[in-house]
Formats: sequence, structure tokens, C-alpha cells
Amino acid sequence: MKQEFIVLKRDILKILDAFYQGKVQRLDQAYNLYLKSSRNRGTDKENLIRLCRGVVKHSLQLDSICRTFLPKWEKLPLSIQNLLRLATFQLLFNVSTPKGVVVNEAVEISKGLYAGNFSALVNATLRNIAGQVDQYLKILEGGVELPPWLHEQWMNKLGKELENVVKSLALPPVLFLRANTLKVGADQLAHLLSKRDIEAEPLLFPPEALAVKKGDYHELCKTQEYRNGMFYIQDLSSQLVAHLLQPQPGEVVIEVGCGSGGKTTHLAQLMQNQGEIIAIDKQKELLKQLFKNVQRMGIEIVKPLSRDATSPIPELKETADRVLVDAPCSGCGTIRKNPEVLFRNNQQTLRRLAEVQKQMLCNAANYLKKGGTMVYCVCTLTDEETWEVVEFFEKNVPNLEKVNLEIYLPEGIRKRLRNSERWKVLVENKQKGIEIWPHYFSSDGLFIVAWRKR
Repeated sequence: MKQEFIVLKRDILKILDAFYQGKVQRLDQAYNLYLKSSRNRGTDKENLIRLCRGVVKHSLQLDSICRTFLPKWEKLPLSIQNLLRLATFQLLFNVSTPKGVVVNEAVEISKGLYAGNFSALVNATLRNIAGQVDQYLKILEGGVELPPWLHEQWMNKLGKELENVVKSLALPPVLFLRANTLKVGADQLAHLLSKRDIEAEPLLFPPEALAVKKGDYHELCKTQEYRNGMFYIQDLSSQLVAHLLQPQPGEVVIEVGCGSGGKTTHLAQLMQNQGEIIAIDKQKELLKQLFKNVQRMGIEIVKPLSRDATSPIPELKETADRVLVDAPCSGCGTIRKNPEVLFRNNQQTLRRLAEVQKQMLCNAANYLKKGGTMVYCVCTLTDEETWEVVEFFEKNVPNLEKVNLEIYLPEGIRKRLRNSERWKVLVENKQKGIEIWPHYFSSDGLFIVAWRKR
């Protein structure tokens, strides 16, 4: 038994306790706060994040397994529940670690919790689970278990294709980069990163996209290339959005809900740093981060604007050639990397978010010039936040016509989409919008629709 593994697991338990106690809303907030501490800079970051994310992602299944042997599971102290979740996850997914080692480490850690009162229970439970690993693995091979409300909704949309989605969500998230073409091309960036022992493979579309094969987020952020603004860490689905808006050099573009600037900086690249981008967000901390990213990447055309986009902004009326509405959402397309959305959402939160999305979208339509184009996108695929928002918008803002976004995608991407039964349904119903499901490109799920102002 290696002491550093014991220390690592104790650290993971602190993070999981903070998350399940509701002290942080997002799991990455919990582990990033921990990793930023100078005391923890030598921590095995990759393993810590993988285990934290895996436990939360599979917690419905892990809890179900533990309840088999612990009928009073809910009455156990949270730290003991998390210890059992973590050890069960390791028994099922860390096949390289002997089962006896996993059990013994958990028992050793339990002795420091509640004066060791639970060590016998932990030992007995984990030994029972270890004896039936093969049986439980068959269950988990089916993928992530979704909350009943989400499972029902996605089953109605996808049918048998849902099996591919939940299996995809169980996989570790792929790390994607976007080369800053104002400074470097994708191939050149891949070459530069290879000298840092980071392997990144350029993709066919978008042409500035790369998939990281070797290296992690923290390593990338430490590189000179990152500090020099040569790339932005951005999911592949998110990188499609700017291309579908089709911004041109010299135009005025308004982005509603810009956040820290992932899509904003991409728009500036496609505009060749010519024109104007008004980037709107009500969170000043995000605008501060946007400003840092813009400076780092050598972008000069972005004008941050701190406003609440659910209220009209009269001075922007009919000023934009293009508008992007990147609305706050439930994030149900990001379960691969943000598994907490499995537990932070319900149908009530969806309805609340949908009202915000409708307000933002209706206000944003006023900022378009005649002939201008507007794109609405959310990193979720729930009915309430996608097609129901679209239906409401089109009933209340009649002077726009929907754009067929498929024509802006290269044939290789369209061919992949056509393999999906869900895509065939959208085409048959002439929906024109795009649903990117996680199993299409190993990326986040994303919904995109566009209109042109008559």
C-alpha cells in the first residue's frame, strides 16, 4: 500500500464532500480550487480529476450497487458514502490495481473518519462488491445512467440510438484546441506543441481544430504557445458555431452571452480581426476573463458590454450584421466533462432557463439589420431549451426566416450526421436546425438554429 495513493484518495474525498454538500455548484470548481492551493501543486492532477469525474458521473449506479449490501445507505455519513463510491468505482474501472489493495486502502482511510467506527462496514461491503465485479461491470458497460426525466425525454427523441449516447457519455472527455489563425495554423501549432511532448492532431473541420492525443489541460496552459495566444481550449461542437454564423471581415457582430470569450475570439479570427464585435454578458468576472483572452490572442475588435440581455438594449437596435445568442442552459450536452448536470437539473430548472432563453432571443432579434443573420445555440438537447424555445420565438418574432444550416457544413460532416436516425427525422420534418449529439464526434452535445431577417 503506497502512502501517496492514500493521500490522493483523502484529497479526492475532500473534493467530493464539498461537491455533495453543495458548497460548489460545479465539480470542476471543487477540484480547481483545491489544485490552485500551493500545498497541492504536486498532486497527481490527471488521476484526481479522472476519479472525481468518474465517481460523480456514475454515482447513480455506484449508489445502487452499494445499496445492495447497505439497506440504510442514506443514513450513512456523507464521507463514508463518498469513500464507498470511490472504492467501488476503482474496483470496477481500475483493473490494474489489485482488488485487495483497493479494499485495504479504503479501510485504512475509514479509520481516520469517525474514529474508525465504520471500518468493518467498509471492509465487508467492498469485499462483497469485489466478489461480484464481473456482474456489475456488465451493468456499467451500458453507459451512464440518466435521471428518469432525461432518460424518458431522450428515449422519445432517439429510440435505440440512445444506447450510443449513454455509452459515449461514459467515456473521458476529449480535449480539443482551436488554433488562433491570426497567429498560427493548425499544422504549425501541432508541430510546436510536439516539441513540448504534447501530441495534438489537426482535424478536417473546422480547419483550425485539433484533438489532443497526449497532454492535459494544465500542461497546455503552461506552454509558451498558450501564453502567446496561439490557441484556445474549446470543445469541437462549440467551434462549429462561429462557422455557421458566417461572419465576414468589416461587419458588426453582436454576441449575447459571450462568457469568457471562446466563441467571441473565434468570430474575430474568422473576421480577420476586422470590424466590430460587441460582446455582452452581465457577469463582470467573465468579461474580465474575456478581456484577458482577447489581449492574449492579439484581438483588437472586441468591445465588452456588461448588460443583462434579458432586458432590451435600445442603443443596439438594428446595428448588427450578425447576432449570436449563446444562452445560459442546463448543459445536458456536457455530461462527459460536467457530470454534475445529471443532478443539478430537473424539469423546473429547465422551464426557468427556457424563459431566460426566450427573453434573450426576442431582444436580440431587434439588434439585427434587415438581411442580417442570427444564430441561437445552447450546449443542451432538452426539448424545453431547444425546439420549444424556437417555436415560441417564431410565433412572437415573425419577420425572420429559418436558415438551412446544413448547407454550411462540409460533406464529410454531413455524411456523419446522415448516419443518425435522429438526423433523418429532423431532415424529414424540415427542421433546418442542427443537433450535435455526443456520440457523433466525441464532443459536447449542442443545439444550433439560425434565422435571417427579412
